[in-house]
Amino acid sequence: MNKILTEIKKYVKELKIPGVIQGLKMNIEEAYRFDKSYEEFLRDILIEAYDMRKENGKKNRIR
Repeated sequence: MNKILTEIKKYVKELKIPGVIQGLKMNIEEAYRFDKSYEEFLRDILIEAYDMRKENGKKNRIR
């Protein structure tokens, strides 16, 4: 899994969605633990990335 995780991180960095990297390992573990479908797993990752981007946008506007 380390090779796959490394590849995922590379693509996430290239796509400029850093919110995915921070919670990725936790999301993978949670998906295994709760037997989540691929769709649920992907949705959860994208929600986290979206929320982080929105929060960072707010912080940048405050500066």
